[in-house]
Amino acid sequence: MLAPELPADSSRVALLLVGAGGQIVESTGLLGPDALSELQIETRPDDIARFTLVAYRNGNLERLTLPDAETLASTPVEVDAETDAPLPTPDWAGTGPAIDGAIEIVPVRDPPSLTAAWAPRCAHSACERHPYEVEPVRITLNDSAPRHMAVRWGADSESALVCTSSACYRISPGRSESRVEQVDLVPTSSVAGFIDEGVLLSDGRLALWNLRPDGSQLLVGRPETGFTSGAPLLINRWGGSVQGRFASSPVGHALELLLATRDERYLRWSGRDWESLHEGTSAVEAQAHAVWLAPGRSAFAFYHSQVVRFFEDGRPFKQVALNPVAVVENLPTFGVLAIGNGFRTGTQLWRIKENYEVEELEEEELAGDVDIWISSDTQALIAGPNGEFSLFEPGLGNCELPRRENDLVLDAVQLPGGLLTISTRERSDLGLNFVNYYPKRTDEVLPACLVNAP
Repeated sequence: MLAPELPADSSRVALLLVGAGGQIVESTGLLGPDALSELQIETRPDDIARFTLVAYRNGNLERLTLPDAETLASTPVEVDAETDAPLPTPDWAGTGPAIDGAIEIVPVRDPPSLTAAWAPRCAHSACERHPYEVEPVRITLNDSAPRHMAVRWGADSESALVCTSSACYRISPGRSESRVEQVDLVPTSSVAGFIDEGVLLSDGRLALWNLRPDGSQLLVGRPETGFTSGAPLLINRWGGSVQGRFASSPVGHALELLLATRDERYLRWSGRDWESLHEGTSAVEAQAHAVWLAPGRSAFAFYHSQVVRFFEDGRPFKQVALNPVAVVENLPTFGVLAIGNGFRTGTQLWRIKENYEVEELEEEELAGDVDIWISSDTQALIAGPNGEFSLFEPGLGNCELPRRENDLVLDAVQLPGGLLTISTRERSDLGLNFVNYYPKRTDEVLPACLVNAP
């Protein structure tokens, strides 16, 4: 066999002997490139029609947990079937006919999908990766107030702070028993203490927003030790309180708090005062969303402006046109995702790449309008106002949970043990609010199959 030009940093190769019908007659394990020159083929020449050679570069296979070198070399690779656990796509592949004399391997564009007996099981769909139970634990709040907010109680807490326009509660959910305790966070009279937004800051404190009807205000602190007043924001052109959505820097980074308001303002707060990054011209209030990307980098979307605006070090850096766009979120392993709710187009999902090119994701249709989006490093949990929930994972598509009929979803928060949502009952005479708690699954959540990963 004539030695082919393999990639210079190839770490492992495998040879497959293919029969006339395309079946694998014999194959090697994953060998070092130098082993090709010493390879002994025992199959008779008339059993095979061609040879296929594959190669992996350094680091590609290491995305898996590999067995010892002897097992790796002695376990034959196989063509992947849908039920198998696939290996990463080979970095290089070539093929050549099985004829007398020297065999020349010629590179091909499409490497085969392979597996091996030692490869771990993995998920081929987003539903196999969904981390939550389908049926929730329902907790009733004897509260019918219309405004709602949910945020994690603290960095290591299994509780959530849930506020309506009349009261705040500490909710500690569980599979069999949940605890609801009314708490007094803000020493103001009755409904003067509206809390529209809350966020867990990078140092484990809470930021609570919009506490006074005569002007928006920020409180920062901990429920157990109290809150101090942050800088008030009295710049709403119509007077009164400013409504908006928060984003903040994660644990391990300097404090940055971002606010996208419904009147198309984008502001940053770093512990002392507000800094205005953008002031729009729209006379119509609309959904707005902000996302923290990296220190000094963020993005902001306002529904009527039909663009995602990127900022760097407090200055506009780039804008990407999308129509319509309502929510932006960041999946560090994949990139910035944007979602739009169009009257004519339905719900659309885009990926904004590092070079700011836009890729429309051809995934299953997302459920309904999107108001809430919670992401981890690899997954995005998407919630609509009509009880729809779905999980999107790049490469694995979208998985819808069964809709909670008549539940209007108002807010959601992830806890270490599961997902907690605030809902109200549609067409209910009582009009009470509910908390639905979806515990994390107790069975194994499989890793994503690497051939489907971005």
